Order: sequence, then C-alpha cells, then structure tokens
Amino acid sequence: MKPNNHLTLSYLESHPLDAARTLERLPAATGARLLEAVPPELAARLLAAMSPRTAGACLREMPEFLGTRIQHAVPPVTMAHILKVARPEETRALLARLRLRDRMHVERLLYHPLDTVGAHMETVEFTLASDLSVGEALRRVRAYPPAGNEVFVVDRSQRLVGVVDSIALIRGDGQKPLQALVRPAAARLSVHTTLAMTRAHPAWQTQRLLPVIEGDGILTGTISYRAVVEGTQLIGAHPPPNADFIDSLLNLAQIYWTALAELLHGLATLRANGTRGGK
Repeated sequence: MKPNNHLTLSYLESHPLDAARTLERLPAATGARLLEAVPPELAARLLAAMSPRTAGACLREMPEFLGTRIQHAVPPVTMAHILKVARPEETRALLARLRLRDRMHVERLLYHPLDTVGAHMETVEFTLASDLSVGEALRRVRAYPPAGNEVFVVDRSQRLVGVVDSIALIRGDGQKPLQALVRPAAARLSVHTTLAMTRAHPAWQTQRLLPVIEGDGILTGTISYRAVVEGTQLIGAHPPPNADFIDSLLNLAQIYWTALAELLHGLATLRANGTRGGK
C-alpha cells in the first residue's frame, strides 16, 4: 500500500485523525507498509493519532524502519504510550534503537504514569545554592545565563527553597546572603500530580514554568503550560485502560496533601522571616 500521488498525501496530512482511524481497521502489516511509504514526520503524526496498541502492532512490522528513519520523528510521549502496551522484549528492542537522550526521556515517561506531571517534566538545567552570597549568585548567573528571569534556589540537598529574580540580584547588595532575596515559589507540584489538576492551577496566570518536586521537597524538574496541555490532549485521545474509581479517590487525597504541603511551607516561611526580623 503506497500513497504515490499528491491527492493521497494531501488527505493524510490534512486529516490525520480520520486516516489513523482507517489504518486501525487494516491489518497491521498493511498499515506498516503505508507508514513506511510516507515522510517520517507524517508517519509520526499518524502513529500519535492511532491507539497505542495498534501503533505498536504496526511498529512491530517494521523494526528496522523505526531504527533508521522514524525514531527521530515519533514524540517521546507517543512512544511511551506505545511501549506501555508492548511486550517486555519488544520494549527493550525498541528502546535499544533510540538515541541515548530519547531513550532516557522515554524511560522516564514509562516510570511515571502518563497522566502525571512526572512523565512530562523537563530537567532543571540551572539552580543556585541557598547559602551563596548575592554577589556570588550574580556571578554564576552571568556565567551561565538561565532561560528566564526567575532562578530556582535549592539547598545543598537539592530541596527547593524558593526563587530569585535575576534583576533583584543585579540591584542587590553583593555582600548579603542570597537567602535575603529568595521568595517562595508560586507553586510546588509533586511528580504524582495529575495533568488535569496542574492545568487548572492558578499559578499559570503569572508563571511560565512551575517546579516539580518529589520526596522531601527535592527539585526534580520543571513543567510548562504547553507541556501540560499537550499531555492532557494525548491522554484524552488515548485514556489509560485502568482509570477507575480508585483514581478519583487518589486525586481527592492528592488535592488534600498538596494543599496541606503549601500551607505548611507558607507557615515555615513566615516563621523564618519572623525569626530574622526579631534578630
């Protein structure tokens, strides 16, 4: 099955969802042949629109093709959806064909449930230690400019302390401790927080990135609103098969614990500020 005319390719590009539904009704071998015949970017869009089980069946029919052309075009989240329903030996074989960075990304997605923040977060590339002086912090920011104005501040155990503005560092007294300029983060998302809850978080009104923590407040990554929206849309297209009443109970419990954590963090910050003021 080979789309060798412009009209067919135009249809596939303009209506990937309809085309994917058609492919799902065909034998996996037939669908694989079509995916091999179209540009890798288009094949990736079609795979993303198909059910993970069907997409995985097609990929099993063209293992060498995956390793040479399409692996760079299939989004990591789509690949993780496919591997979630693949047999263990197939998962190992497909992961082995990916580039190291892509493989690490997909493995993280496989570790965390796909409807949680942990599966879609990005690595934090730059942080400041809370025990630095303002002057030393400014020197590090100038040497390794961060992507945004806000910089996350952590303690020596990598626990999130708060954020500091680059502009505040420039205007601040270089001899003072950095902690004097640190303010609480607008939000602290657990790696287990669902995408649905994250999307509705009020902090997006003022923040471009939100910090993601695990364990005892360890800063693990960041997530953007765009990543949340894209992940939510993908989950909506392919809902997990085990979503049931237990998930609802877990979400309610998560809301409670997240709110409690924010309250305790706020109280701790007020107490620390009050202690410094008393001195």
